[in-house]
Amino acid sequence: MATKYIGYALHLLTDSTGQRALEELMMTETYEYTSAWTERLKAEGKAEGKAEGKSQLLLLLLESQGRTLTNGTRERILTCADPDQIDTWFARALSNAPLDQIFGE
Repeated sequence: MATKYIGYALHLLTDSTGQRALEELMMTETYEYTSAWTERLKAEGKAEGKAEGKSQLLLLLLESQGRTLTNGTRERILTCADPDQIDTWFARALSNAPLDQIFGE
């Protein structure tokens, strides 16, 4: 999609100082494109990575406590994208609460 927009921009700027300036800018590696959309994607990626790391730690904690997890519980932990929810489960697990209390709402 970006290639299409660059093509349109270059076509509109044909044989102009603007075209040369845009081509120069595109050849450098110092410009990082940003928009509300790219910033939202970056934030989502960071949140997913954070949740994934916390999920792994929670699984390690529960397994180190000798708890037997069902496939459903394991899947629930691994698919949770809310870091705050995982923190809540983690705190409950640290208190040695039963599994139904850890994951109860």
